[in-house]
Amino acid sequence: MTERRNWFGSAEVTRIPTQEPPNDTEDLVRLVTLTREEEGWTQARLAEAAGVPEIEVARFEALQVVPAKPLAMRFLEAMGRV
Repeated sequence: MTERRNWFGSAEVTRIPTQEPPNDTEDLVRLVTLTREEEGWTQARLAEAAGVPEIEVARFEALQVVPAKPLAMRFLEAMGRV
């Protein structure tokens, strides 16, 4: 965290993202989820194809994995989209 002075001079603490911005994570999750659903794949099938436990797909789709990009790329590759 870092301290930043606002217009009136009072200090406020802000978080500087060290990974990817939250909306990028949401967009990646949305892309993978929609792709999986369009393909008619279950979370279990995607997990098997990507070589990860099914709980990882569930955690990813619940926005609990940050940064999401490496896992998103792995899932998209498993579905033949990359």
